[in-house]
Parts: sequence; structure tokens; C-alpha cells
Amino acid sequence: MTFRVIYFFAFVFMTSCVSVKFTAPQPADAEELSSFPKSWRGRYVTMTDDTLIIYSNHLIFRDSLKEEKYIIGQQIVLKKLNKYIVLNVKNEHNWDVVLAEKNRKTLNLYALDISKDEQKKIGRISAITPVQTIKNPEGKVDYYLINPSGINFEKLIKENFFTPFLSFEKLK
Repeated sequence: MTFRVIYFFAFVFMTSCVSVKFTAPQPADAEELSSFPKSWRGRYVTMTDDTLIIYSNHLIFRDSLKEEKYIIGQQIVLKKLNKYIVLNVKNEHNWDVVLAEKNRKTLNLYALDISKDEQKKIGRISAITPVQTIKNPEGKVDYYLINPSGINFEKLIKENFFTPFLSFEKLK
């Protein structure tokens, strides 16, 4: 996994020793977007002055330590699902998935979080879609891998497996 993917989506890894990854961009049955919608483009900031700048074909995330650029079709795949833009970030072998929801002046990011009650949540996820356990060389769980259908991906959202981790305010 590249440093930039870990860096921007650090929440997924900080809140859980073990994460859930996807075998393919989500939702599986949705068409890819070639650009961000015009209403999403602009500059956003968090309360801690992290910055997200969304352009037509890429986004830039900046904080006090680093600036990272993600280009659609290279590091990220975008898909639309109801009120969300689904940001699929390619890592070495699979995908990290983040939901983005835009309101008038706010952009909220959501990640699939199993940090509390990991086994219970994995059990609930496996009732929706098969779960593969990936172990590290020491035999400990490294991450869980899933490949939900489009309908099952929506069930994961409706069952509140995706939780908010970052909120941005749009600047004028």
C-alpha cells in the first residue's frame, strides 16, 4: 500500500488494528465517474485546518505535514451511489473504500469501521456478504476482504457499518 493511501485514509487504520478491504471498486454494479460533479468542486477545510481541494479530475489533501494528490483513474476510482460519491483507493492488492457526502457547505467522509466489537461486526458483515480473513506471516489477522454485490454494498451502508471520520466546510 502506498504511503499516500495510508496517510489520507489513516482513520481506517487508526481506529482498528484490523480493517476491511474490498476486492474491487464499489459499488460493483455502478458506472465509474470520469470527474467530480461541478457542485463538489472547490476548497474545503476541517476545524484543524486540513484542506481538501476538489478539481474536475483529481483532489488534493493537505495538512501541516504533507500534500497528496489523487487522480481519478490512477489512484482513485469514483462511483455514484444515491447521495454519496464512493472514493475507491487502490492499494497494492485491493481497495480501500470511503463514502463522501456533500451537503450545502459540508463534505463528510465515512469509512467502514469495525474497531468496536470486531468479531460481532465481522459476523454481521458475513451475514450480508462473504468475508475472507487475510492473515500476516505471524498468523494474526491482517485484514478482512469482501466483495459485495451492489445491493449488499448498500446493505452495509444502511446497517451503519460506515461511520463518519472527517468533516470539511466548503470555503467560498
